[in-house]
Amino acid sequence: MRTTAIFNHKGGVGKTTTASAMADILAIDYGKRVLLIDADPQGNLSTFYGVEPDEGNSTLDLFMGTHEPVYSDWISAARPDAPVDIIPSDTSLIQAEVAALKEDNRFNRHAMSDLFRAIREDADAPDADNRQSAYDYVLIDCSPAFTQVSLAALRDADDIIIPVTTDLFSTAGMATVLRQIMGARDDGLQSSVAGVLVNMYKRGEDQKGLLAYLRNQKTVATFETVIRKSDKVVPAGADGTPLIKFSPRCAASMDYRAFVAEYMAQEGGDSHGKA
Repeated sequence: MRTTAIFNHKGGVGKTTTASAMADILAIDYGKRVLLIDADPQGNLSTFYGVEPDEGNSTLDLFMGTHEPVYSDWISAARPDAPVDIIPSDTSLIQAEVAALKEDNRFNRHAMSDLFRAIREDADAPDADNRQSAYDYVLIDCSPAFTQVSLAALRDADDIIIPVTTDLFSTAGMATVLRQIMGARDDGLQSSVAGVLVNMYKRGEDQKGLLAYLRNQKTVATFETVIRKSDKVVPAGADGTPLIKFSPRCAASMDYRAFVAEYMAQEGGDSHGKA
């Protein structure tokens, strides 16, 4: 099982779009079992998949749990036609941040690692034969801030994807993001940075220059695949339809498919062995 946090402290860089596109491609194209964790109080990922948190099955409940996780307690099936499962979120997740600031002992700062361990242990059980008994990938859509929930995801995931856009502010902010992620190592960060993903790319001399800057900096790798800007992304989200189904031939769909293959190849995965 590979766990990946999708994070940037800057909003509007396509974190949620990246999380949903990756999940749908991994599930639909490759037949992988995927769990999404909505770790953003805005809850956009949950809205896209048609899931509203109920008491007991949300990211808030995950972090405010006081018992060893029976992880299926928090997992919801997404809308009937969606191929993924999700732990949903909404603005109530802010309560977890308040609890952390107050050092409320109900807040479990190790909730992510406890969840991942529970999933792996259940997958190894002899009678593991149901849909939720194992996941191939867990993708975490983080809040655009270094919240306690985001830090937990960054600390306990296997790796981190940092979406950026090739505008001056996003590119200039990369150094800050990386410094803060590296600084989180003092808090027990184990994750590696899988790479920077350039999103909403539009060809032009200024964009090419900023892309070259990202690729030439030595601190962290930038994925070879860039996600081109497409006017199909917003209507696909509004329709609640996976982008690769809504417009399979649009630039963003094709680019996200190429990106997922590159992402899977990092782990020696079967990026050419589609189900």
